Amino acid sequence: MNLSTSFESTWRSTPMKANRSFTANPSLAWRKSSYSGSENGACVEVADGIPHVIPVRDSKNLTAPALAFPAAQWQQFVTAAKNSAFND
Repeated sequence: MNLSTSFESTWRSTPMKANRSFTANPSLAWRKSSYSGSENGACVEVADGIPHVIPVRDSKNLTAPALAFPAAQWQQFVTAAKNSAFND
């Protein structure tokens, strides 16, 4: 089983929740990928520093609920993306 297939089966079975409390928390420092550029286009932002959870939000809709992903599964996604696992 390759990384992409393994990741996909784990990702699909992992609960994620929309959570407005992350969006409303002014103490969170949100960041975009360094690959996003400065055009303010379609990007996602993540917040660090919350144990075991990675909140992810749409940079064009900052007041919408953030999605909360388990940190281990988010790391698998980032690793797979860096390794071009989704470029089929």
